[in-house]
Amino acid sequence: MRIEPFAGVRYDPERVELSRVLAPQVADLDEESVAALYARDARNVIRLVFGAGEAGEDDPVENRSRQFFVADWLRAGILVRDEYPALYVLRETFLPEGARDPVTSTAFFASVRAERDQVRVLHAQDKRRGTERDTICALYDDPRGRVRRILRAETEELEPDARFSTATGQCELFVVDDETACARVRTTLDEQVLSLLHGAHAHEALPQGFPFVALLVARDDPRARPAPVHRWQRRSKFDRARFLEKVAGHFEAEPMRFEDDVEDALRVEDTAFVLMEHDGNTRFFRTPVQNGTEVKAGPLAVQQTLFETLKVFAGKSVSTTPRLDEARRRVGAKKPAVAVVFPPLADEAQGWLLEHVAPPQSVTFEPAPLNGVVFSA
Repeated sequence: MRIEPFAGVRYDPERVELSRVLAPQVADLDEESVAALYARDARNVIRLVFGAGEAGEDDPVENRSRQFFVADWLRAGILVRDEYPALYVLRETFLPEGARDPVTSTAFFASVRAERDQVRVLHAQDKRRGTERDTICALYDDPRGRVRRILRAETEELEPDARFSTATGQCELFVVDDETACARVRTTLDEQVLSLLHGAHAHEALPQGFPFVALLVARDDPRARPAPVHRWQRRSKFDRARFLEKVAGHFEAEPMRFEDDVEDALRVEDTAFVLMEHDGNTRFFRTPVQNGTEVKAGPLAVQQTLFETLKVFAGKSVSTTPRLDEARRRVGAKKPAVAVVFPPLADEAQGWLLEHVAPPQSVTFEPAPLNGVVFSA
């Protein structure tokens, strides 16, 4: 594997409000969310994913390509291309799910050239249109903190080149184009094996050995901690009887109120999950009963048992979210949903993932990188 600085393309923060034009990973979006991004701003990066029309439209006149928008926005000064190759340091302060105090992550965007055997996937990803353009995010080893010391020295006395807010916190972006600093980072990380946190489909879609831009995260960085993925489905499409029948052989259930503190209940029993409904059918499902699965990573094993044996809560009508508050909001919405929510993952979950591939939509790493912060074109 080889790390290189690159001359990135970015939104000009003087021309656009970054929080309005950046977008979550396509893998985390449902149709409603995609439509909202189109409506939010005519310059939103979602148009670099799907074109002028919304996802699924296929009009050759209206659905202009990504290349069209990149060229048009560069001419208009909405996008700018940096003059010199650089590493792009992203400092993000956020509140992890279930935590009381905010933490700060320091990661950086770089151009990566790696063979297939130098990149491994931590969790499988469902393939669908648009996910091949998601930002790739990967773990690297920095046991002595050398890379972070280099990046800190280059940024601590500088004003950020851009600031923006996200759904979970605040971000600062620094452009590091010092040739010596970039060379030191490159030398430190040469020949490592990367572990993909996000963008597995985007990496898979690339030709063998083709360079790609990735957000690189140290293995002990706060955003490298795995988190569970919660699922929700419109109540009108949920087959409760079938779900309960399938669950019965693996979990013991007891009723609870929707208004109860689900988060506290899941902290107490970390190999459990909650089926949330707004009409009195909320249930707390306890530790697996004779499920035949060795518990290697606590709640991750529970998710595997659930997602590998319960096909009733899968398919196109099911959406995912890493945020418990979002799942609760969906359940209490005007068009109510049913949600399955999980506890925080055990401390040893990352080590387990480095040896196994988790099932699709069972685990994520928060905060997921936004699309459009910096890219190549």
